[in-house]
Amino acid sequence: MVCCPLSNDGGDCGVDFFESKIVKAAKPHKCCECGDEIPVGTKHEYAKGRWEGDWSTFRSCLSCVEIRDHFACGNGWLYECVWEDIEQNFFPDMKAGGKCMDGLSPAAKERLFTLRLEWMFDSELEIDGAPPPGHEVDPRSGKLVKADPNAGKTVLM
Repeated sequence: MVCCPLSNDGGDCGVDFFESKIVKAAKPHKCCECGDEIPVGTKHEYAKGRWEGDWSTFRSCLSCVEIRDHFACGNGWLYECVWEDIEQNFFPDMKAGGKCMDGLSPAAKERLFTLRLEWMFDSELEIDGAPPPGHEVDPRSGKLVKADPNAGKTVLM
């Protein structure tokens, strides 16, 4: 298992200037990592910088900042790639507890568990040879589909 799953594929990535700070949202924004809304009045990270001559700005919810900083392990990361890197390099072998989770807040751990479960169901992984709860294998296509809760039930009218 990789405890530092975030990648920084290029050292400093040609950064000319970089600054980040925690601010309160004066209007709604979208987290560049998870895509969730950052509501008015919510504290979040505002980052701006110039990479290889191009200016960019990023807004990240504090939950994503905590998880990003924890899993970057001081090695850096790429904005807008945090969850993709975690899905590819951490979720497949993620275990509840253990040294990789040490230091995360209970809320961050809960978010990781919730997102991993969603990832498992979306990625069509089987658990012990059986489809995940609420899913079934379509006999015609062989693909994993969401189970129909009314399948096989007689409906009285």
